[in-house]
Amino acid sequence: MKEEMEKILKQIYFKRHQARRLLVTRRNNEAIHLSREIDELLNEFYCLKQIESSSYKRYERSNPALIGNWN
Repeated sequence: MKEEMEKILKQIYFKRHQARRLLVTRRNNEAIHLSREIDELLNEFYCLKQIESSSYKRYERSNPALIGNWN
């Protein structure tokens, strides 16, 4: 799992660098396309991160009775 996450992070880094270069050369449409790809990769990365963290510890909701009164 960590190998996949590292691979995705490398792709994100490379594509961000490439998008910056495209913006400098005023190729806005291509930069926008790369930006959308980066968003998809980030979404995939955070999904993997969530899966990994949930496998180590289970998310528990806090008890509403312990939060306190708002009256």
